[in-house]
Amino acid sequence: MVGFAGVSAVGGALRSGKSVDPGLAPPSESESAVEAAPTCDRRSRLDDLRKMESNLASQIEELTAADATARFLPPRDMPVRFSGPVVRTAVETAIAASGVGGHVDEVDCSAYPCLVIGHYERADLLGRLQRGLRDNPEYAGDIALVMPMGRDPAGGTLVGAIVFPRNEPRAAEILAAFKRRRADALSKRVPG
Repeated sequence: MVGFAGVSAVGGALRSGKSVDPGLAPPSESESAVEAAPTCDRRSRLDDLRKMESNLASQIEELTAADATARFLPPRDMPVRFSGPVVRTAVETAIAASGVGGHVDEVDCSAYPCLVIGHYERADLLGRLQRGLRDNPEYAGDIALVMPMGRDPAGGTLVGAIVFPRNEPRAAEILAAFKRRRADALSKRVPG
């Protein structure tokens, strides 16, 4: 790039008939600024980018692992009706209304939605418990599920129950996770 001083030198040389050596032309301000400016510390910038990439990769791994183990986070504005104590009370109420003996053993809210684990005396009448939970006015527009987990060593059936909003965008994943979570809970209660 030739600056203003270089252009006048070239113009003068051309008028006088002399040859022009572009290497002798004084550098323009922009040329000297480029040469004088320290080159971007590329190594430092690349190190920063690698750290950012590593951090993002780590976050992706955490989210992937959370999905794989069905540890969904609850929605930020989760209504109280989906909290552990409220769901537990609803399942206990449904058990009592069914006329079949049973009780809630545990509520696991380590993932969303809370998983209520209970004992129900008669697996053949599990539909009563399902209808009792589904018909609870608190969950009128929601999905309420009760599923068998397996035989209880003490007799009867272990059941798992979940409740979540009908418009939940992760419904299919939650249902798949419900199956895994029930199996995990059963394996902790029933040996081998």
